[in-house]
Amino acid sequence: MHPVLFQVGNFPVRSYGVILMIGVAIAAFIAAKRAPRFGLKSEVLWDSLLWMIIPGILGARGVYMATHWSEFAGKPDRIFTLQFNGLTSFGGMIFGFIGLLIYLKIKKVPFWPMMDTIGTPALVAHAIGRVACLLNGCCFGYPCSGGHCVHVEGHQGTFFPAQGLDTVVCLVIAALLFMVEKRGLKVGVSFNLCVIGYGISRFIFEFWRAGPFDRDSGAYLPDLLGSTPLTKAQWMSLVLVLIGAGMVAYRLKVGQADIQDRGSAGT
Repeated sequence: MHPVLFQVGNFPVRSYGVILMIGVAIAAFIAAKRAPRFGLKSEVLWDSLLWMIIPGILGARGVYMATHWSEFAGKPDRIFTLQFNGLTSFGGMIFGFIGLLIYLKIKKVPFWPMMDTIGTPALVAHAIGRVACLLNGCCFGYPCSGGHCVHVEGHQGTFFPAQGLDTVVCLVIAALLFMVEKRGLKVGVSFNLCVIGYGISRFIFEFWRAGPFDRDSGAYLPDLLGSTPLTKAQWMSLVLVLIGAGMVAYRLKVGQADIQDRGSAGT
């Protein structure tokens, strides 16, 4: 683990934020390069970036705090901090998506071409984001022993680097989607395949991720939904897969021309 890269005076520059921003920058560059293929100008992608990033970060932080309030109750120093220890990807996606919808409405940018443009690059950004989790020491796997296990700051023993597993799965899915796109897809299909891909990767990741530490049993227990055998995140992942599959079927039926034939039509 390497949670702090360096210090600027008394302020620690954390690896999580730096790597996360690198991931966003790489994804934005990829999306901007491919925007003309989906009938958009590259400038549209760059203009929309802050509309997604700021609400996404605030949403990721806010949802994490709401679902882990016991960590923050009566601790204002943990709430109001620039280090943002504690983010959730689902919250980031939801609020980043809301911010993007507002931008598209104001600028009158077509919805599905924009979503197709950013979908697969977003999977790449998520994969890089898991590297940030690995360095930060969050979202780690269950306790294990061996050369493949890692130390986590603030925890005894070694743990499976589940973050790295999610990185690999997301990159494999993104690579497959990049190849499928080359064969031509109806408008809106690429993004919904990304939704399915993310749901699959998160579902797999949850089997390896350590849940909250239970003091009574002295073990990390999965964050199950009630008496079900699946975690809350896995149920959400299944919902995403079902929504994505339904939308793929719908877009294949009613979608416009294949993306490879659309060319650059501006906005």
